[in-house]
Amino acid sequence: MREATDVIERLCIEAALELTGDNRASAAEMLGLSRQSLYVKLRRYGLGDLPAENGEAG
Repeated sequence: MREATDVIERLCIEAALELTGDNRASAAEMLGLSRQSLYVKLRRYGLGDLPAENGEAG
């Protein structure tokens, strides 16, 4: 069950990033997460070019 949850969570994060043009602050808001929580999940799933807090709006 954990694997299925992880897959769904990763897909939701990827979709939110795509919909927001890779704007992590907006994606976090869309997902109901803090930016810090989103960054933790991005690292967990190996998504994005971390760290990418420089120049980020929000």
